[in-house]
Amino acid sequence: MDVIVNELKNYSEEHCFKIIGCGICQNVAKLSDKLAPALWKELDVIPFVLEPGVDVDNEEKQRIADGAWGVDEEADSVVGHFRYQPLSGGVIDIFFRSEKP
Repeated sequence: MDVIVNELKNYSEEHCFKIIGCGICQNVAKLSDKLAPALWKELDVIPFVLEPGVDVDNEEKQRIADGAWGVDEEADSVVGHFRYQPLSGGVIDIFFRSEKP
């Protein structure tokens, strides 16, 4: 957990970049239940704990349950269904892609 927080902090400082949100797969959140609170407390980053494979077919769901999905497949699944969209006035609209066109 400390490694992740420190890497994000270093990246932010080196690139003069403010990270506002961070997606975390459920499996990672279960392995490190202190990661999401640490992101919020130490970096002021909003953690989003997301379930991979929400809209995959039954065969893929079984592969997920069996632990056959790798980190890349989980990340692709989560990122593919989540985005933010800047709105006028500096407001950011965050939603699952299936909720809004």
